[in-house]
Amino acid sequence: MPVIDKTQRHFTEAAREAAAVARRRKREHRAQFPELHQLVMVVVRAVAAPRAFTWQIRRFGHVDPVRSSSDVFLDPGEAARSGQAVLDDMRGALAAAAG
Repeated sequence: MPVIDKTQRHFTEAAREAAAVARRRKREHRAQFPELHQLVMVVVRAVAAPRAFTWQIRRFGHVDPVRSSSDVFLDPGEAARSGQAVLDDMRGALAAAAG
């Protein structure tokens, strides 16, 4: 029986294909959209309370946020409106700097 190194990761072929598709989609999005359109806003559950929400602004395809809300919202719609306003301001600042 062969000895397998326990630190080596084994992925299924389907997982490898899904990762390749995700990487290709990320590259295509980066090429298609300028810098100011690569930012997306997402609403996430707050850690502080089970029924609370915050927003995060991330680069498309990335997990780490560029900016996060310091406020906690009780409604995901409120969090989305607040986050969208900040995202629009950031895009306006990027467009002014580029133009």
